[in-house]
Amino acid sequence: MAAFSGQAFADIQLPLSVLDINNNVKALSTQLGTGYATKYISRGLAFQNSGSDNTIPLEIVSSYKMNSKYSLFAGLKYQWLTDNGLDHDKSGICDEGTGILGVSRKFGKSTTAAFSYQFVHGGVPGTFNIHRAGTPNFPAFNHTHPEEHSFVLDIHHDFGKGLENFFWDCRVQYTFRWMTGWWFTNTLGYKYDVNKSTSVIVAGTWNATAGYFDSNSLNANGTQGISLTVSAPVKATKDLTVTPFVGTVWLGNGGLAANHRGASARFPYREPSKVYRNFTFVAGVGVAYTF
Repeated sequence: MAAFSGQAFADIQLPLSVLDINNNVKALSTQLGTGYATKYISRGLAFQNSGSDNTIPLEIVSSYKMNSKYSLFAGLKYQWLTDNGLDHDKSGICDEGTGILGVSRKFGKSTTAAFSYQFVHGGVPGTFNIHRAGTPNFPAFNHTHPEEHSFVLDIHHDFGKGLENFFWDCRVQYTFRWMTGWWFTNTLGYKYDVNKSTSVIVAGTWNATAGYFDSNSLNANGTQGISLTVSAPVKATKDLTVTPFVGTVWLGNGGLAANHRGASARFPYREPSKVYRNFTFVAGVGVAYTF
């Protein structure tokens, strides 16, 4: 769910759930994931550039259960845009790397919340940094890099009687370096268990910002993107889950503003050009192994 796209497939990427790990009876659990997606999508946005096609995510998430309510978790994720080859930004778009560290708490049987620190380098978030043309102040973590530092609150809730198959995922993210402002992601989903090993999940996701972009930014605040996803997790073995998925993404007013401003927002001497796809179809498969 929360940190790395989970059941809701908020970004239509590799389906991997941090909070599902917390349901494991073992004190220490680790999940390894990989997969394939026809298009790199992040926060409801898909680059127009074909260099972001054919993405392979690689990730590892570990969770340590302190007691029946609290767990600590940490994870790393890398979105490899294969058009770059082994060059981090050969196509002009950086591969995206994410690190997260946090704590989660269960509230009864239906609700789990997680609070974490998240670092992102490259990808869609990396393009938002309007300070990248400045002078470095530190050799590693500095405002000239395409990176973002945030505090994140994630909530997962399974609805009760009469709505047992419905779930809600909510993310509230405050970014404090090098952009500042709020991101909001809300997903409403429906999970139908076909049998003991196979489920079908239909989910709709809304991504929006408040106070994150200003007049110098490419995007505008508001709805960035809306997506609809259908996935089918299959437990091949007790520890191995394979999840094919398909989805669509539409731009909101914030993303559409970037297409109107185009490249001229950053480079006045260039002709405006579309930055994001207004509609795109995505398909792929995720593989997750837990031990």
